[in-house]
Amino acid sequence: MTLKPAAAGSGIVFVRTDLAGARVPARFDAVTDTRLGTTISGESDASVATVEHLTAAAWGCGIDNLEVEIDGPEVPVMDGSSEPFVFLLDCAGRQTLPAPRQWIRVLRPVTAENGSGRITLLPDPILSM
Repeated sequence: MTLKPAAAGSGIVFVRTDLAGARVPARFDAVTDTRLGTTISGESDASVATVEHLTAAAWGCGIDNLEVEIDGPEVPVMDGSSEPFVFLLDCAGRQTLPAPRQWIRVLRPVTAENGSGRITLLPDPILSM
């Protein structure tokens, strides 16, 4: 797996080098499975599993544009946390891009339910988790 800088506004994109460079965007609408990890799917039915630790590390490091070249269907699990990815991203450094970040602003409560599970997003003037 190789992490490369990406252009402003491109987001995080996984590139399956074993599948002729099929691109899989790390977006909410690309999620196709969440059992035992998060799997995303893109063009040509390419998918990448266990993306959550790497994408969480990128978010925590303030990185929102990244190209991830990967030669198989799964991100290495490492120690099962985001820490090894944070360490490697810190070692590599960051570059500020000359473009404003794009954000999604929640304007009204949004709830999603699945069986006994439920999550709700609420409007807030500041980012909170």
